[in-house]
Formats: sequence, structure tokens, C-alpha cells
Amino acid sequence: MEAGDMPELLRPIAWIIGKWVSKEGSGKYPTIKDFRYNETLEFRRCGMQPLVSYSGSSSHIEKGNPMHLENGFLRSRGNGQVSFMVAHNFGLTTLEEGEINGKEMQLKSQSISRMTGAKDPSVTEIDRVFTLTDENTLVQKLSMRTSTTTVMTEHLVVTYTRE
Repeated sequence: MEAGDMPELLRPIAWIIGKWVSKEGSGKYPTIKDFRYNETLEFRRCGMQPLVSYSGSSSHIEKGNPMHLENGFLRSRGNGQVSFMVAHNFGLTTLEEGEINGKEMQLKSQSISRMTGAKDPSVTEIDRVFTLTDENTLVQKLSMRTSTTTVMTEHLVVTYTRE
């Protein structure tokens, strides 16, 4: 589809559409050992709907083993407002909402649910920021709070290249 065929509501998030492959990500948290990881994200148009489908997968750099899978939808609601619904492979679902400011998307969790049997500690809050630093470079920063940490703490920082 040509840019003119793009729904008006989709245009504010069009910059994130595509496949993104990390150069290297780093993870840390007070309750775990620091780690490095690789990740691939893909944001795909859903026809003329004002949303894109999302998938993400990561692997541990040193060990090479898969680490994390996510799937969901990013919806533009107008006036720079967005919603991001994500299901995680470890039994967590999040509804994050926020806004677009130019080429930056700031999201905060509004709802977090866990499946029965999900491993503790439980995630209780997420803040996520996607920033397009140039046409082919995307940075994601994710902070969280869990049932064992009372302060919002940076957890992940990763830089991607558009594939």
C-alpha cells in the first residue's frame, strides 16, 4: 500500500513498522545477574486497521538459548494516544497505554495479569519507551517494578537496526 492508502490513525506509529534486529541488548535487575541478549522485533500492518501486530523474541548472547517471546498489538487511538497489548511466554499479559511524541512512544502499564502457576516474583508495573534515533535505528528501554522490588527500576536497554 502507498502512504496515501494508510489510515490516518496509523500514520503516527508508521515509523515503527518493520523488522528490527538488535545489535546487543543489556538486562539487569536487583534480583538477577546482569545479562546480554539479542532480540528481533516485528511490527506489521493489519490492512487498513489503525493497528499493527507485534512479535518479539530474544536469545541469550553467551548461551545462545531462547529467553523471551512476546506477541500482541499496537493500536493508535488518535491525538497521539496509543495502546499496546502484549502476551509474554512466561504467563504475563500487559495492557500498556501512552503517547507518541514525534518519533518516541512512551508507554505505562494499565493492567497486568498472570496465569496460574506463573513464576514469582510477579511484575506489578512496566514503563516502556521506544525511540527512533534515525531512520534505521530504534532504541527500547524498559523499566519495571515487581512484587519484591518497591522502586521502578530500569531492566532492559536495547538498540535495533531496521532490517
